[in-house]
Amino acid sequence: MFSCLDDHSHILLAERIDANLLDLTIDELKEVPKEVYVKRLDRVKSKTTGKLIVKEYPTATAGYGTVTHVGVWDAASSGNMLA
Repeated sequence: MFSCLDDHSHILLAERIDANLLDLTIDELKEVPKEVYVKRLDRVKSKTTGKLIVKEYPTATAGYGTVTHVGVWDAASSGNMLA
């Protein structure tokens, strides 16, 4: 899989995930002592099974003018156009 994100974007994404999992704001996350961070992370790990999979999708690029025609047919193939 190819990713267009730079390293800084991955860091921001990791901070958001950590903050949400540890029930902290991003500002609190940056200032929390390491011992507190590790303790909260261990608590989350003990309650959680499985894997966290993050999928990123590109921004949609279609606009309102992309679809120019729509047809309604009376059969899946070789049908008659109704509208």
